Amino acid sequence: MVSVTKKSFFIRLKSGRAVTVFFSLILWLLVSSCNAPIWSQLQKRAYAERKAKSSPFHQLLLISDNFKEVNLNWTAEAEANYEINYLKNESCLDIETVAGLTLWNNMLFEGDIRITYDAMVVDQGGSLDRVSDLNCFWMASDPIYPDSIFTRSEFRKGASSRYYSLQLYSMSIGTNANTTTRFQRFDGDYEKFRNTLIRPETLVDYTDEAFLIQPNHWYKIEIIVQKGRIRYLLDGQSLVDFVDPKPLIKGFFGIRTNENHLRLRNFAAYKM
Repeated sequence: MVSVTKKSFFIRLKSGRAVTVFFSLILWLLVSSCNAPIWSQLQKRAYAERKAKSSPFHQLLLISDNFKEVNLNWTAEAEANYEINYLKNESCLDIETVAGLTLWNNMLFEGDIRITYDAMVVDQGGSLDRVSDLNCFWMASDPIYPDSIFTRSEFRKGASSRYYSLQLYSMSIGTNANTTTRFQRFDGDYEKFRNTLIRPETLVDYTDEAFLIQPNHWYKIEIIVQKGRIRYLLDGQSLVDFVDPKPLIKGFFGIRTNENHLRLRNFAAYKM
């Protein structure tokens, strides 16, 4: 039988606490000194995760495309002759078209989305280097074939007025030979246009030089569709901030141009 006096019990207890405190101190010193970079990385990662969760742009990447294999993810509708080539030295897609052309992304987008890409209108003395029409469509759908934008491609054939047969949001930077920049919403009623020649209402309109195309400049374009709020930003500057009472919530994205020389890179789309 082992006898433990009251005095020896408290001595052992105090010794045990001292050992615990001692090793806790050593562990703290190791973390704060030897492993400081690891600790710092963990803190930064935790902060980034908290920030992402609280950000209004908390998002999931849907597609990222550098345009190297343009035929895999994109479909062209053209009114006349055109050339599309990937420029390896410039890491971008090069488009030259003698008339209207829309380059549709093949993915159907739905709900809250964010789209980003870079674009440049080329003016370097080429035969098609006309400064005009840095345009795009988004949330585009055909009321007759709502799940496929491509069924009536032959009907449209890249002609501007035929796109009034679609429901979509349209942004035109420097249209009409770089004289105006405008935002519109098409309602898909082509028969109304054909009978009355009344075009879709212009919701935002700019004519100041600051809102027109600067040639040979890489623009960063950002489109945000979130809970009925439609935003378009050019180089970080908000050009459109529109709340649609009847928002378009599903459709395709297309890059649109007309009789010019355009370059594209760094396309991405996110689910928000």
